[in-house]
Amino acid sequence: MKGLLIRGATMVVILLALAAVWFLGPPALVKVRVEQVPMRDGVRLYTRVYLPRFGRLPLPVIMMRNPYHFLGDMPFAIAARMMAAHGYAVVSQDVRGTGLSHGTFNPFFQERNDGYDAVEWAAAQPWSDGKVGLWGVSYLGVTALQAAAAEPPHLVAVMTTATGADYHNGWVYTNGVFEQHFIESWAGVALAADAYHRQLLANGLPPSKADRQAKAWMKARAATLKPDQVSGAGVDARIRFAPDALPPYVRDWLNHPQYDDYWAKIDLHRAYSSIQVPVLSRGGWYDIFAGGVIDNFEGLQAHAATATARNGSRLVMVPFCHTRCGPGNAVHYRFGPLWFASPELKWWDYWLKGVGDGYSKRPAVQLYVMQPGDRGTKGSGYWIGAAQYPLPGTQWQPYYLRRDADAGTLSRDAPTGDEVADRYRYDPEHPVPTQGGALCCGTDVPSGIYDQSAVERRADVLSYSSAPFAKAEAFVGPARARLWVSTHTSDSTFTVKLVDVRPDGTALNLVDSAVDSRHCLGDSSTAEPVAAGQPFACELPLGNLGVEIAAGHRLRVEISSSNFPRFARGVGRTPLLPSEQVLYHDREHPSRIELPRVDAAPLKITGAPL
Repeated sequence: MKGLLIRGATMVVILLALAAVWFLGPPALVKVRVEQVPMRDGVRLYTRVYLPRFGRLPLPVIMMRNPYHFLGDMPFAIAARMMAAHGYAVVSQDVRGTGLSHGTFNPFFQERNDGYDAVEWAAAQPWSDGKVGLWGVSYLGVTALQAAAAEPPHLVAVMTTATGADYHNGWVYTNGVFEQHFIESWAGVALAADAYHRQLLANGLPPSKADRQAKAWMKARAATLKPDQVSGAGVDARIRFAPDALPPYVRDWLNHPQYDDYWAKIDLHRAYSSIQVPVLSRGGWYDIFAGGVIDNFEGLQAHAATATARNGSRLVMVPFCHTRCGPGNAVHYRFGPLWFASPELKWWDYWLKGVGDGYSKRPAVQLYVMQPGDRGTKGSGYWIGAAQYPLPGTQWQPYYLRRDADAGTLSRDAPTGDEVADRYRYDPEHPVPTQGGALCCGTDVPSGIYDQSAVERRADVLSYSSAPFAKAEAFVGPARARLWVSTHTSDSTFTVKLVDVRPDGTALNLVDSAVDSRHCLGDSSTAEPVAAGQPFACELPLGNLGVEIAAGHRLRVEISSSNFPRFARGVGRTPLLPSEQVLYHDREHPSRIELPRVDAAPLKITGAPL
C-alpha cells in the first residue's frame, strides 16, 4: 500500500527535507551496531546505534523510537546516517511489540516507561556524553513526548513533527466522531501488517519470505477499503473490518467513545507540567494532527515544568499533508517552501552542543501563511512570526449563515428577524464523499486541497457564500462554528467545511470538522441525547487556518452530516437510519462561524524557520 504512513508522512517530512539538505554523510562515514536493550520489566527492544566512523567519542545522542520497522524505515535510516555524520550518536529503536522488538504492542500506553528507560540507557553508554534529544514524526512524536512526560534526567530537548496531544479527541475521534479512514488505514492495515509479519517470523518463516507474504497481505487488505464502500463485515458501522480482524487495541478504542480514565492516562494535556525540556513542534495546515501540534506548543509555553521549557519551546506551521498530498494539490497550490534539514540540525546543535545563537533570536511562533492563486497560478505565501499563538491582535470575525431568496449567504451582519430554516435529508447509505482535507494514511482518498464544486451540488449539502472580498484579508489561528440545528433522531452527526472560492467558481477547502450531536449538550466525557426535532446550539472547533483570502475571492461554508470515509457515518449501531436535518439562522438562532482575522503585515519575517 504505497501511500501508507511510512511512505507518506515520512516521505513528505523527511525525504523532502533531505532533498534540500546541504550535507549528507555517505555510508562510509557512519558505522551501525545493533543491540537488544532491556526495559525495566526485562522486555528487550531492538535498537540500532549510528556512530560516526571517525572523530572522538563520546557524543550527544539523538534518539527516535519507531513502530514502522516492517513497513519500511529507510527514511529514518537515511536521517540517522545524516545526523551521525554531523557529529551525533543516533539511536533508532523499534518500540515494544513492533518490528524486531519483543513484547506486545499497546499504542500510547507503553511509551512513557519505555521511553524513559531508553533515554537513560543511551545516556549511560560509553559513546554518549550524557545529553539526549528525542526526535519524532507522527507516532514517533508520541513516543518522544510521552517519554519527556516521564522526566528522564538526561533528556535535554525534543523535536516533533505532525503529532498529536489528546489521543481521544484529535486522533481516534474528533468531537465524538470516529476518525474512520485514519484508524482503518493506520491501525487496521499498516500496524496490523506489522503484527502479521511478526507472527510469520515467530512461526519460523525465513525473513525474506515473511516480508513478501506480509506485504502481499497488506496490499490485499488495503484493497478491501474503497471510498464508495459504506459497509463492511462487522456489526459496528464505524469500521469496515470484522471485529476479530482488528488489533485488540482498536476494539478498546471503539469501546471507549467518550473521554474517560482510559484516555486520561495518556492525555498529554495532563502532562505538560511534567515536561522539563524545550520542544520544537512542527506541523502542517492540512495535517490530520495540526491541532495536536499547536496544542502541544500552547500547553508547554503555558505549563511546562521549567522556564527553559516554557521559553525555549517553538512552533512552526507550513502547508503540508500528513501523508503525500494528492495529485490535485499540484494544480491548486505550490506546497513550498516546506522543511529544510538545516533547522533540524540547528535545533540539535543549539541544545545538545551549545552551538549557534540564531535560534534564540527567532520568534517562538513561525507560521507560513498561504496565498492560494487564481486559475493558472499556484499561489505563494509568506512567513510571519510572533511570541504566542493565537497571534496578538487577533480579531474574531463572525460570519452569519443567512438565506437570501434561494441563495445561502455568509454575512458579517447578524440576523435581526425571522428567517426560514434550511433543511436536508441525511442518508447514511449515500454519504457525502471525502474530497481532500486532513487525512492519513491510505491512497484511496486524496488529501489536501481539492475542488469542492461537485460536493456542493449535492442536495444534502447546504452552502453559504460571502460577497467577494474587496481586499485581501489574512485569517491565521483557530476557527470555530456555533450552529443552531435539529434532527428528528436522538443523535446525529453534523459536518462543517470552510472553503475559499476563486472568481472562476473553483471552491478549495481550507478546514473542516465534524461533531456528534450528543457532544453538543455536554463535553467529550459525556454523550447527551438531543430532543428530536428541537433546536439546540452546537459549538465545535473547525481547525487552524493559515491563509490569506485574495481580493475577488469569497468564503463559503458547507454544512452536511457526512464526510465519508474520513468520518464514520454514525455512533456505532447498525442499521443506520436516514434523518431529517434542520439548520436555523434567525434572530433567536444565529448560526455562525468565527474566524481569526489578523493584520499580517507587521508580523512578516524573512528567512527559513527557526
